Amino acid sequence: MKIKILQYNILNGLCCEKKPYFIDRGRREAFIETVGIEKPDILTMCEASCRPFVKKTQNFTEGIEEMLETNNSVKKFRGTPAIITRFDVEYKNMSEHFRKWIRASISVDGTKINLDVVHPRPELDERGRGEFFSRVIRSGKKPYLISGDFNSLSPEDRYDPEKLTRGYQAFMGENNGKMKVDDILKGDALRPLFSECLGDTYKLIRRNGDFTVPTDWRNKNKDSAVRLDYIFCSRDFEILDAGIIKSKLTEDASDHYPTYAVLEI
Repeated sequence: MKIKILQYNILNGLCCEKKPYFIDRGRREAFIETVGIEKPDILTMCEASCRPFVKKTQNFTEGIEEMLETNNSVKKFRGTPAIITRFDVEYKNMSEHFRKWIRASISVDGTKINLDVVHPRPELDERGRGEFFSRVIRSGKKPYLISGDFNSLSPEDRYDPEKLTRGYQAFMGENNGKMKVDDILKGDALRPLFSECLGDTYKLIRRNGDFTVPTDWRNKNKDSAVRLDYIFCSRDFEILDAGIIKSKLTEDASDHYPTYAVLEI
């Protein structure tokens, strides 16, 4: 059976970044329209909710509106992952401090697919994120998917260190920016996924490099452009298509572009 998974970091649940965190109507409309165009079977989101949100529905717009309404009275940053899917789903919140993580079991045409949606916080260094990913995938059962904003660079992607350092220094300061780039360029955090023979769906289809952050909404200067958002799968899946969605809508909806994978199970 063919399934499409869409991964999207929607930056503080489509809210502004300062209290009282009102929902930005323009961003909400751009996000909902993008999901309507892409028609995923499984939508995974980061920074989507104040508490874990997992919903089975055939109407993704209604599911998104329910998720947003659930958070409407909570005046704090929305940092938790969420899942909306048209399939039967069970889930468990696995989150800890600095480690946002939902584990789900999704029934697809009689087959149970195990899905982890993760968003390790940027405060962790490469070693900390690597330890986190090792723990996640060690307990994951196949057929297996892991998606999210990994806040990590792939060792298979190529970056210009000077350009990237200049980009990060622009918003982190000279010393912090250099330290951050020196750390993430090690590319160590994702090595546990490759060691377990999990496939980077985007890279296996699109050989040319691209980035998922920042969008023009965040910064039109792309010196800091990196690919942080991923969908990895076990060998139980055939990867039919994968990509990063860049359009007028996705420029306006968040600071990240969404990424997708079409898989056969």
